[in-house]
Parts: sequence; structure tokens; C-alpha cells
Amino acid sequence: MDVIQEPAFWSVLVAVVAIALSQIPPIRELVRGADLSIVVPDQLMLWHFLGNVQANIFVDIRNKGGRIAYVHRIDCRIKDEGGATVCEIPAVTYYSRQPSSQADRQTPEYPVGLIIIKPGEHWSETIHCYKPWNDAEEERISEIILDIRNDIGTKIKVGEKVAPVEAEEKLVQKAMDFFRDKFPLRRGNYHFLIAAVSESGRLLCVRGFRFTLFEAHIRALRSYTEEYKYGAGIYFPIQDPSKVVWVRIGPIPDQQAKRLYERQTAPPHTMT
Repeated sequence: MDVIQEPAFWSVLVAVVAIALSQIPPIRELVRGADLSIVVPDQLMLWHFLGNVQANIFVDIRNKGGRIAYVHRIDCRIKDEGGATVCEIPAVTYYSRQPSSQADRQTPEYPVGLIIIKPGEHWSETIHCYKPWNDAEEERISEIILDIRNDIGTKIKVGEKVAPVEAEEKLVQKAMDFFRDKFPLRRGNYHFLIAAVSESGRLLCVRGFRFTLFEAHIRALRSYTEEYKYGAGIYFPIQDPSKVVWVRIGPIPDQQAKRLYERQTAPPHTMT
């Protein structure tokens, strides 16, 4: 008798097919594709390094769709009320959830690479956003750091109690000039945009928020320059928490966020 005429054969075949199909997501899920959502808290931390605006924020990216999502970068942008780009600050690193084992060390950071999010899963980290320096800026910064560090170092005498030592005024002025050239923020209303982007540059998801910088915020950020003469904010971090600005952010409609994100206009840079 032909085996395909045996009832047992068809019973086994049906069972095998049923098991295989059970491992495949429903067709409606596959057709739906990846569907990302971005959730952040209602506060954004702002600071800067020699005028280069930095932002820290906890972000949760969730895949509500039926396919794996591949996020190749997280773009963040600050825009003014008119929609002009003030600064582009992509997520470059994220902070370790384990603090440094040494009290005087900063929390470790890891590069933000390819983020793979399966259906029903999410990626949640505190990201550090800033625009990396170009070669010319790197060269200029390296010179500022080296000159101030060496000048302060030569003034510290071995064996003596270490007291605050000031760098030469002309060296500090170079750092001040660099700050003024790069720092773009002033009092006013802004939008903060955060977007998940594919390898091809396709926008996977974007959220937008509004926030206000008051004069007190700007004074706090500019007060970094008061520490430059001691080397703080130049070759070692400023420890004063009052110089870090926390701003409250409120959501805007997703369609408005998408339009703002795609608008590629930049205002003239001014610094007073």
C-alpha cells in the first residue's frame, strides 16, 4: 500500500505543519511590520563642553509591531520657535547602569550602535547626546586643553598643599573665545525632537517636546566659563551641580514633530 494512503501518514504531516505554523507570527502581524514608539520622562538635562551643547535623557523605544526593528541611530535636535535648527545632538553614547567603582570616576559610557528590537520588546537607556567635533575643532580644543593643563601644572609645586591655581589669562581667553563661538542657546522657547532612524535614513519614529530656557538657565550654563581658569570644564569635569540645567518638557502632536524634524533650516549663529 502506498504510504500516502495511510491515515497515520496524514496525521503526522498535519501535526508537523501545525507545529511549524505555530512558530510563525500571524500574517496580520507580519504585514503590520515594525511599529516603534518612543517614551521619555518629562525632564531633560542640558549642559555643555566648551559651548558644545550636551543633553542627557532616559529613553524607552518599544516595538509594538510584528517584525524586528533595526534602529541604526537616534537623532536628537533642538529647534527654535520658528522651526530652525539650533543644534543637532545625536545620541553618541549611553550610560552604564552600574556606577563607577571609584567615587572620583564618572559613570562609564558605551557607544550607541545598532539597536535590534524584536516585536513586543523594548530598548531603555539613558543616552548622552552631542555633536562630535570635526577635525579642525578637535585640533583647536586639543591645543586649548594642553596649554591650560601644562600652564597650571608648572605652577603646582610638589609637596605643597594644593590650592586653586589659575592659568594665564591669554590661555583662558582662548577657551572663552571658543565657547562664545560655539554656544548657541539663549533665553526663549524651544522644541526638542528625538527620532529613531534606519540605516537608509528612513524615519522609524519621532517624538517632539516643547521647553523654555529662562535667563537663569542661560546664566547657569554660561557660568561654566568661570571655572576655565582652574582647568575645570577644560581637562576635568565641573563638579558643581548648580551649573547643570534641568528643563521640563511637554509633548507636541506627532505630526507636528515629524514636520519639525524634516525641516532642515538653520538660524545664523549669534552669541552675545
